[in-house]
Amino acid sequence: MPLVSYEPLKSLYLLFQAATTTFIRIPFWTFLAILGGRPRKSWTIKRTVLTQLIRHIIRVTEHVGPIFSEPNYHYVDVEAGGVWVPAVPRDFINEELRALAVATQAEPIHIPGYWHIPLSGDLPEGGKVVYSLHGGGYSSGSAHKSGLYVGISNAIASSSPAVKAVFALEYRTSSPRKVNAFPAALFDALSGYYYLVHNLKIPAKSIIIEGDSAGGNLALALVRYLVRSSVLPIPGALLLLSPWTDLSASHDSDPASRSTSSFRLYADYNPEVMEELAPATRAYLGGNGLGSRDWNAYISPGSRFRSLEATSFAGFPPTFISVGGAEKMYEQIITLAKKMRKDLAEKLVVYEAVDGSHDVLLFKWQEPERSQTLEAIAGWVTTL
Repeated sequence: MPLVSYEPLKSLYLLFQAATTTFIRIPFWTFLAILGGRPRKSWTIKRTVLTQLIRHIIRVTEHVGPIFSEPNYHYVDVEAGGVWVPAVPRDFINEELRALAVATQAEPIHIPGYWHIPLSGDLPEGGKVVYSLHGGGYSSGSAHKSGLYVGISNAIASSSPAVKAVFALEYRTSSPRKVNAFPAALFDALSGYYYLVHNLKIPAKSIIIEGDSAGGNLALALVRYLVRSSVLPIPGALLLLSPWTDLSASHDSDPASRSTSSFRLYADYNPEVMEELAPATRAYLGGNGLGSRDWNAYISPGSRFRSLEATSFAGFPPTFISVGGAEKMYEQIITLAKKMRKDLAEKLVVYEAVDGSHDVLLFKWQEPERSQTLEAIAGWVTTL
């Protein structure tokens, strides 16, 4: 970890960043936006500046670690709709997944989950339960109702009358200290699904597994495991929002023109994928080593490397993929979609928010793309 991640240097560094951002960066970004340097012509000055601000905050956290503490898997907040999710029984872990866990000594544990919208009574005919896996690069984020990601699943439920409940999992996130590396989060996601299907007796066909960004990667891994192992029935549908699908470097040579303007104002608040996400990737892979991202379909299903070129999605449920036309992960998401199309055909829906950044549902100011994406998702849910 950099020296600035330790006190008192951390506080001094954050104070410096706050001052220079308030008095130098924001005025400069505003000036460029007024001059016409907005990355997308449809964007307002406010949206342009907010995009640069969020991006800068992410870069700062890469240096110092989390600025604010977040709820985590160590405790559950019952008043916020939290419950303890028991560890999935070992009988539901096949030999393949056990072998993948050897390098990091990962084990299933009990973890919290939060009912953002609780299930009241029996699920009506045609009713859906969203099983939500949050983003955050596998290194941050929370399922707690106070967290940033609760707005995504709640917005989906508000726009889709068939969605009657939302359950979000507080899976283990990784850290540079080599804790909770792959497949710890996959064990947790499996525990959450087992809890819904086995403990609560929710029909698998009524469950929509939803994941954004890194949560999309985890959702893909969970469904892949369910298809390969047959230990539990597959869910009724899969909803992927700007999924992080390629942890390898196979898309690293793509031009940056999609997400920047000539004035260097960025169209995506998400960082340079390989440059800034490298620490998160190393933490997530842990003892598996960086090489595992180049051959493991649980980790990089959207990779273009020959070793993963023939990744199969046979047996996957109906899937909806949302991608922002301005986001850095655009190419890898499209690669994933092309692979999935071969096996899913018409069961795959890909929606592009043309001027949208990464994870377009995350921030309410990403309009009109946010509302348009929610409308598209709502229409898709009615077909399930």
